[in-house]
Amino acid sequence: MTTIQNVVSPYVLAWDLGNGYFKGMSDFSKPLALPNYLLLYSDYKGEKLAQAPDVYICESDPTKTEYIWMDVPTAKNKVLTYSKSKRYQRAAYKYATQIGIVKLLPLKKGVDETFYIYGQTGVPNKEASTDAEASKHEQDLYDVIMENDGEFTVIVNGDRKTVKIVDLYITNQPMGTLYNALYNGLGVEENEDLMQSNVLVFDCGSGTNDFSFIRNGMIQRDGIDSTEDAMLTVYAEVAKEVTEKKGITFEPQEYEKAYRNGSTKVKDGRKEVDFTEEITKAIGQMLFRMEGFVSSKFDLDRADYIILTGGTANSEIFKDEFKNVFMLTDNDIHVMSAPQMSNVMGYFKRIKRRAVLEIRKAIEKGNSTYDGRNIAQFDQWLQE
Repeated sequence: MTTIQNVVSPYVLAWDLGNGYFKGMSDFSKPLALPNYLLLYSDYKGEKLAQAPDVYICESDPTKTEYIWMDVPTAKNKVLTYSKSKRYQRAAYKYATQIGIVKLLPLKKGVDETFYIYGQTGVPNKEASTDAEASKHEQDLYDVIMENDGEFTVIVNGDRKTVKIVDLYITNQPMGTLYNALYNGLGVEENEDLMQSNVLVFDCGSGTNDFSFIRNGMIQRDGIDSTEDAMLTVYAEVAKEVTEKKGITFEPQEYEKAYRNGSTKVKDGRKEVDFTEEITKAIGQMLFRMEGFVSSKFDLDRADYIILTGGTANSEIFKDEFKNVFMLTDNDIHVMSAPQMSNVMGYFKRIKRRAVLEIRKAIEKGNSTYDGRNIAQFDQWLQE
């Protein structure tokens, strides 16, 4: 396996391939959010697209299928990356992870390149009710990503991009949100009391609503749960009600795309719908069902902090309905900035901090050739 001793300039990446989206970030890319499916390039050859897509081939794929990765809600032949069981063993999951990692790197056109990376990702809490189960899922994911000693190649528009993973860290997703609240952009603890507090994290996602109770910086296995009654249910209810009331039909994915982009209107040619009323009602009903579920599992009075995160947590409709249903005030809940990226931002801060410490130790021992080019702020961190 590659080690820090023989790495000149490692890159630091964090990502999460969830039920709704692949989310990732690095020092060399804007936060990236892509749908959790790949598309076959063969389905789009010859079509007029807004921009020419990058074409990816994973060298580990025996079929050498050409993929593109773009947001096409109504696409018919989606190569899905998730399933109810053995998710991490799916070939599509592995290929999407490899392509996603490469998309976070500063690629040069017409050049074959090799990148050394530190990486951090996570697994959903709902996959583990015991520490043993959590360790197994983390190990399963680790084994998939670190296959072939963490080395893989993705061919991008004909150029070979090889990745060698120096180190990979895996944790559970709610801890990523906690790290994001704990550390500032320089990896310094700003909210130290969080690690000595009772924190309840609501992660309101597309496919699931996850609840996690964290005490003194540790996940409480008897304080986690999940329900699949989430935003995908909301979008389906909106689509059904709009069709019944207004006689206009859009797919649920089109409402999802609009709402995630901060709009409550969808338009296609002459068809246009304002679905503010419908989505407010559907979110309120979903949260009412969720409140009953949560109340049977948790005592909210035990929480010193309630953190609201997930792809829709920052919308005013969602926040207002959440406060109304759970009878909370603005002072009772902490809504993460950029909530869809919150856990990934936490992973990123954490892995940068870990990488700095390892590099510092290697430099002190005189066995690192790190030259400081690739990780923003590392020189400042190393001098502290």
